[in-house]
This record gives sequence, C-alpha cells and structure tokens, in this order.
Amino acid sequence: MIAITGHTSGIGKFIYDNYDCIGFSRSNGYDISKNNDRMRMYEECKECDTFINCAYCDNYQSVLLRELILYNQKIDIISVGSDVTNYDLPEGHRLEKYKENKLDLKYKCKLFGTKYRTFGYVATERILRDRPNVQTISLEEAVRIIFD
Repeated sequence: MIAITGHTSGIGKFIYDNYDCIGFSRSNGYDISKNNDRMRMYEECKECDTFINCAYCDNYQSVLLRELILYNQKIDIISVGSDVTNYDLPEGHRLEKYKENKLDLKYKCKLFGTKYRTFGYVATERILRDRPNVQTISLEEAVRIIFD
C-alpha cells in the first residue's frame, strides 16, 4: 500500500486514483505544516510499504521526511522535487523560495539516502490552465519517473 500527501490534485490525485493508496491532504484533515496532523499521518501509514512525499508547503516536505524516517525506518520514501533546483534564478524571482525549499529537500534526501524524483512542468489541470505555453510532460510520465 502507498501513502501519499497531496492526493486531491495534480500528480498526487493521479497516483491516488490509479494505485492502492491512502491519501493525506488538507481537505481530509492533514496539513503537513501542522505537527499534530503529521503525527497522525505517521501513525496511519505505519503499515504502508511506500510513502510519496508529494504535497508542497514551504519547507514542510523536508520536515516530514526527517520525522517520517525517525518514526518509520522501514517505509520506502519517495520525495517529489523539481527541476527548478537545476537552474539559476534572478534575485527576487517568484520561484526563489520554492527553489530554496526544494534544494533543502534534495539535500535531505541525499543525506538520509531516500529517493528524490524531479522533473519540470507536468500537464496537470492547474499548469495547463495557468501556464498554457510551457512545455510539459504527461502525468503518466511523471508517475513513471516517481516510481523508477
């Protein structure tokens, strides 16, 4: 069984809808920025084989990763990063904080020996609506990268 954060939209929803999953999102009472919600999440996923750290919320993907390793050392953790970590951004760019948080996640994954998967824009509803002119990969391709 797979546990996944951010299961109600985008990549997380695609995985949730197509695999045997339990999902954790703000919409069902799990906010990864809240300690009590994360603790409940760790308890509820202790029988899962895989945890997909997909939901972005400031630096809480890194917090979740560190705590989950301490709580359940047997689970296979896959963190979803971003290709933005491979690019220089001008100071003050709207993605500067996002990049900083994803770089921290990338570093922590390397430090703890967990999986970090990265790609560019994915053809989710939000990206197709808000950024129709950017090059994207399909949801299926993103999921293939995540599970490889």
